[in-house]
Amino acid sequence: MRYLIIMDDMWSTKAWDDLKMIFPDDYNGSRIVVTTRLFDVATSANFPSFSSPHKMHFLDEDQSWNLLRQMVFKQEECPVELEKIGNLIATSCGGLPLAIVVIAGLLSTVDKTQASWENIPKSVNINVTTNYEQFAKILSLSYIHLPQHLRQCFLYMGGFPEDYEIQVWKLIKLWVAEGFLKPSISKNFEEVAEEYLEDLVKRSLVLVTKRKTNGKIKICNIHDLVRDLCISIGREEKFVHRCVGDILPNSIKYQRRIHFARCDLCSFEYMYGSTIHTIICFQCRNSAQSSEFSLFRNFRLLRVLDMVNPVVVHFLPELLELFHLRYLAVNHRVRFPDAISNLQNLQTLIVHPGKKFKSYEPFRIHLPSNIWRIPQLRHLVSFVFDFLPHPEEGTLALENLQTLSEIRDFKCTQQILRMIQNLKKLESITLEAKIIKTITSTISYIFINLRN
Repeated sequence: MRYLIIMDDMWSTKAWDDLKMIFPDDYNGSRIVVTTRLFDVATSANFPSFSSPHKMHFLDEDQSWNLLRQMVFKQEECPVELEKIGNLIATSCGGLPLAIVVIAGLLSTVDKTQASWENIPKSVNINVTTNYEQFAKILSLSYIHLPQHLRQCFLYMGGFPEDYEIQVWKLIKLWVAEGFLKPSISKNFEEVAEEYLEDLVKRSLVLVTKRKTNGKIKICNIHDLVRDLCISIGREEKFVHRCVGDILPNSIKYQRRIHFARCDLCSFEYMYGSTIHTIICFQCRNSAQSSEFSLFRNFRLLRVLDMVNPVVVHFLPELLELFHLRYLAVNHRVRFPDAISNLQNLQTLIVHPGKKFKSYEPFRIHLPSNIWRIPQLRHLVSFVFDFLPHPEEGTLALENLQTLSEIRDFKCTQQILRMIQNLKKLESITLEAKIIKTITSTISYIFINLRN
């Protein structure tokens, strides 16, 4: 059988060497297309050489204008009065397709009038080359024209690692915890966040990797050049600080948000950042003694703490003093104390299995009954089998709870249903048929474990 394989944006010859053995050449017309920015990767993939690699060229003026017109007007006709200024805008992008797509996303959001379009080329250098500083000026136009409520959401994307697949359900919860969203009378924060994300997609600033069956975005990411723009502006405005190596306490002393690509948890002991209110660890390591340190005693203003990968065996007492904490993500080895109810502003609690966790491990998490005494709790999400206790008498209703995910051995009684009337997602809970009949009219998703 013949096949067509396309591998986009390859960065190393080793990756090609590992993959080429999988695809046999039976001389029947099969083809493998590799795109790369590195010439040595292109020549390596072209061995044995039948022809030289195809080098992509910049678009000419006509091609640039045709692409811009197609992106802005789709199937509609372009007004005659906009053709001249449209050609000038397309030419100013220097034949770079990404720049044209980004500018088209901007033009799609402004009035299609000559007066609105004439301001665009004034901010773009004519005949832009591949120099990043010049190219960044084109990209920065989209940021300048972003509404104020979208700027923080956009810059936040730069804190994720390069080529990182961003889970939208998690991104939205982070946006909510950070306070980026405008309140709406008719919509909750999560619905507003989904609209913000769709708006960024329409502006070609965010790429959709995968959608759900209902059409909503499931996974997204951003182009690496757009990410560079986020990092550059974020650094200037002290919006997000990325740590890719050893922590230098003085360099982050006055930062607000810290995203760690790699770090040692022990370094937290020597960090004095009273202004820091977000810490996200994408890949961390910690010593055997790190769980005994007062790691977070200097972060009284902390709102977001994501420590999925580090193995912190004990729930650090200092966390219970973080009154402003809204978002907490930890791994499955953390033991939760009864005093977790001290976190009165906690909105999201996520328990991840960790990298070495296996589904058949006989590990269970026991959440304390005081979990029901956190009034602002909106999402309780776990990827391991949890035991959620029955609430004690006198516990107030969790009116804000929307997600109860991966919870087992939980008695879903009529009393409980009255306490969680705004629940929208109920996952992996063993329920009786009469209970299911009662709740199906109020929640959006139900996932039931039938093995028991």
